[in-house]
Amino acid sequence: MAHLIYVVYHAQPEQTVRLIKAFHSPQRARDYQTMLQAAPFPGEAPTGYQVKVLQLDWIGCAGARLWSSS
Repeated sequence: MAHLIYVVYHAQPEQTVRLIKAFHSPQRARDYQTMLQAAPFPGEAPTGYQVKVLQLDWIGCAGARLWSSS
């Protein structure tokens, strides 16, 4: 079963890409990106904040067991 997540990250030329946070909701990811662009981390350009959609593929029940509390 495919599952989509929306990852907020910062990328600038000649710098390491920094993963910041992942969301299930595309709107929450865009809102977070907008917040970071308005008040960026020190030393980071506001234009470097991006959102990328990633598809996670679960293989049967094996993936579900990774998240089990037992």
